[in-house]
Amino acid sequence: GKVGLRAILGYDGIFTGHELYRNGNCHAPSAQLSFAYDTGAMFSYSGGATYRYVNDWISGLGPMQDHEVKADASVNVRFREGYTVGTDLTFVYNTFYTAGNVHPHAMFSVGAFDCDAGFRIGWVADSFSIRPDVTAKVRVLKDYLRIYAGAVGLDHYTTYWDYKKLAHRYQVS
Repeated sequence: GKVGLRAILGYDGIFTGHELYRNGNCHAPSAQLSFAYDTGAMFSYSGGATYRYVNDWISGLGPMQDHEVKADASVNVRFREGYTVGTDLTFVYNTFYTAGNVHPHAMFSVGAFDCDAGFRIGWVADSFSIRPDVTAKVRVLKDYLRIYAGAVGLDHYTTYWDYKKLAHRYQVS
């Protein structure tokens, strides 16, 4: 089998230098750890966790602080060549909400087509949802090009840091 381990320490910051808004100092150090194991024959597992501390100095308001945590795992079982059943798990926690989803799905190949069919059971704060997650890809031009189509129902988790990167001069409250 194969085993992989990866650790990443990082730092992100935003400074606009804008005199009017004066809220350009946003610091976001982060740590990420991931692990993968594959037997090579039937079973594979991967998982990881990310932590980001966001400290955003808002002019006249003091700092906005957020502790963002994301954990995910994927377990796959290969029954035979070209047919795999798996489950993906995601959990997100931050100042504004707690969320997660479970994604059971089957991945299989039929001729030149690669398919991934399943659904997502998700929750964000107090809401619960079940959504389809189906994609199909076809290989053309001797595997140089793939054309795909799908319907993916997915909750998009926007953390404070994600929003700050898009609208860095405004406070999220």
